[in-house]
Amino acid sequence: GGSLVDGKCNYPNVRIVDGGFVDNLATAQTVGLLQKELKNSALRIVLTDWDACTTPPNCDGPEYTQTLRLLFAAKPADGVAPGNVTSDNDMVRTLSPQVFEMQYDQLVLQFKQMAYTDSVNSTLWYATVTTRTVENKAFGVNAGTPVSLLIFKFPADIPTDLYMVHFEYGIDKLYPEMAQGIYDTVEKSGVVEDWLRETN
Repeated sequence: GGSLVDGKCNYPNVRIVDGGFVDNLATAQTVGLLQKELKNSALRIVLTDWDACTTPPNCDGPEYTQTLRLLFAAKPADGVAPGNVTSDNDMVRTLSPQVFEMQYDQLVLQFKQMAYTDSVNSTLWYATVTTRTVENKAFGVNAGTPVSLLIFKFPADIPTDLYMVHFEYGIDKLYPEMAQGIYDTVEKSGVVEDWLRETN
């Protein structure tokens, strides 16, 4: 086997990274890449979020809104500068992925309910907003790029992680129904087509 020397894990040893350190960084990374590829042209981005809150306009607690909240300007009391180390958890410290200048409180007010998607009344919501990027050097994001966002939130009691115990209770059977319900709801609503037309 390999060895640990000066804090480095030499192959073939491996160092395990918990999901808490790398979750929810894709949006910040993607914005930085799109700016580089498109030379800071205006962006159109679709975001999706799956959380445990059943009424998104009323979900102001960080336990419900952490993933989206970190991408936007948070309340002064609980926000950190883009790219700075977050302090939400003593065990897991990550870099702030904030890339949008819009206040999160304003985003929450924009969500509109679409429809129930399954037999346990999971509901799809959406919001369309425009904002600009903020500088986040940690993710290579430049400030000032106009961004049009189409955001889908899926608050549901169905767990995002499927474990063996869920099969015992038949919860696994809800996922195909849920997926089809999401597709049908978006397809019938025309939300995507309207957004593409309005932001063209």
